[in-house]
Amino acid sequence: WQAALVAVEPGTGRVLAYYGGADGTGADHAGWYFDAGGVPTGFGQHPPDSSFKIYTLAEALRQGISLSSVWDSPDVKEFPDSGRTYQSPTGPVRNAAAPCQPACTLWEATVASLNVPFFELTERPGAAKVIDMARRAGIAALWTPDGQRVDLEPDTDVSMFTTEIGNGQFGVTVLDHASGMATFAAGGQRAGAHFVREVTRDGVRVYAEQLTRANIGLTTKQVDELTWVLSQVPSAQLDNGWDAAGKTGTWQAGTTTRNAHAWMVGYTGALAAAVWLGTTDGSPLVTRDGADVFGSTHAAAIWRQFMTEALAHSGLDPAQYRFRPPATIPSPAAAA
Repeated sequence: WQAALVAVEPGTGRVLAYYGGADGTGADHAGWYFDAGGVPTGFGQHPPDSSFKIYTLAEALRQGISLSSVWDSPDVKEFPDSGRTYQSPTGPVRNAAAPCQPACTLWEATVASLNVPFFELTERPGAAKVIDMARRAGIAALWTPDGQRVDLEPDTDVSMFTTEIGNGQFGVTVLDHASGMATFAAGGQRAGAHFVREVTRDGVRVYAEQLTRANIGLTTKQVDELTWVLSQVPSAQLDNGWDAAGKTGTWQAGTTTRNAHAWMVGYTGALAAAVWLGTTDGSPLVTRDGADVFGSTHAAAIWRQFMTEALAHSGLDPAQYRFRPPATIPSPAAAA
């Protein structure tokens, strides 16, 4: 097994914690670096699966889609325009479970992590819109299934990324994901993630961090709605008095039914963190007694332990970092 964790301070982008492996000069499973020849390399990119749905939801809210909007949520659904049919190699899109069949509100679909509604939520505006939201939030690069790194800039050609982006097929780094969470924790204001606060030589400061913020295009109301939905996710809830929000994710190992990647990402008003759990060789994650591993069962446990202890040592008052409730609390689909 191998784990990676990165924590970023909302509003400043300061990387407060970084763990990419037990060997500081070995493989980094949280990020990437430039080698001696200037080529980006590393092991820190992993398919984020459902944890990427946060950016899909953020783009939906930016476009004015209501949390109370109702979406089809059958166990299985075909999407011919995106090549997901019974006749296609990948088959139709499937939900792991759909507790509000035949339809769910958008917020219910998020909490239940339903693939069918989120595939449609991505297909409507197109993958490029979701990618642009992720880029503005802090995702600096995506990886194609064959391992090619694509730097995300406003004019980057992202046509190689399909509708599958909405459900998290394409790799991101743990560092970038933590940076994205910090952006939402800061009310939709992105601050570039960085490690160095200042450098001095002979008592003279020769470098100082530049703390700048960029609005990613969400209103205060939209950020409040996003945070409220993510605070309903059971795995994100802390028992230490802090308001917290987050999302899990799990990605399969090849064509097997086992999982190779498990995620938990989220934030409080004072701290954002992303946790990835996988293996050093890409083999499936299996416990000693043969049980499957999920984001909600293992990555989330690491995330909650870290957040609880880090916040306990921060000296900060959780009452000063309460989440603002949305203007209207959405009702379940059954009650709508």
